[in-house]
Amino acid sequence: MDDVFDISKPVSFRLPVDTAQSVQDYLNDLKQQEGRKYGSACASLFVSAINDKLSSASIGGDKMVLHLPGPITSEQREWLETPMTKQILGQWIYQMMTQPGQSSVVSLPGSLPLEQKQDADNSFQIKNKTTSNLAMNLLNDDD
Repeated sequence: MDDVFDISKPVSFRLPVDTAQSVQDYLNDLKQQEGRKYGSACASLFVSAINDKLSSASIGGDKMVLHLPGPITSEQREWLETPMTKQILGQWIYQMMTQPGQSSVVSLPGSLPLEQKQDADNSFQIKNKTTSNLAMNLLNDDD
């Protein structure tokens, strides 16, 4: 079999017909920014995407990318990148998909049952405005 991929061997492919316009725009911008190094930049993205796929397959969980409808601040982006936030949002989305008719309460790591929370006011501290908004809007089951 002589079609084995090897370091420095060229890999070529066409973009699928249903490629999102945002992806096309990104690639066009990348080509303008990188110039002659465009191929190396694409190769880096390609290998990174394959590594992500392999790591999610070895963990056993599915992975997906959700595009936000608008820009976010650097503080919000930093908060979204924390492992706890990813875990909470992942659990919440999974629960909404697998149990659509039930309440969408996500248990926070290290959180206490409701009756014990009254005794331990400091068990969960809201550290910034973003966390406060998430706690009030997503995790509140009063509705």
